[in-house]
Amino acid sequence: LVGAAFAFNKDWDLDSIRAYHFHAYFFQHNNKSTAEALAFRHEVNQLIDSGYLGECTTTCRLCRFYRGPDGPHPIGNFLTCCNSSSIKPALDFFAKNRGSLPVLVHPLTEREIDDHTNRAMWIGHSLPLDESFLEEVLEPIDICDKDWPPNKDPHIVPTYFATTPSP
Repeated sequence: LVGAAFAFNKDWDLDSIRAYHFHAYFFQHNNKSTAEALAFRHEVNQLIDSGYLGECTTTCRLCRFYRGPDGPHPIGNFLTCCNSSSIKPALDFFAKNRGSLPVLVHPLTEREIDDHTNRAMWIGHSLPLDESFLEEVLEPIDICDKDWPPNKDPHIVPTYFATTPSP
């Protein structure tokens, strides 16, 4: 709107963004979709190793290959965590190379619900998230720690089945 006042949300600023999560979703009961996700994760790891996505990791505390719904995520996904300095190359890569996988990109601040909803963006089609698993305010933690778990080979795909109870 021309002449409209822009209302800035003063509850947060860019300095409060610790990193970004990229959730690449796949249909866990579809072998082709699962294979596509595994191959795409391998490409992400190659770019991390090459330095192009040097400030990203697929081995952080939450960075797993989830073979089913987990928390707010309705289907299988794998997580890549990127520091703010790698957001542009990561967005470029995910947008150009995601294939048929929808990708949720969201910042990491202390406001988990806002991060997954109001501050999130989708590359490809969106999926509904179950917000009941999200906290309004989180304690700050280093969840993009590349050394978690210690001495973990990033090319080994840790897989997890949903551990969250069904409603």
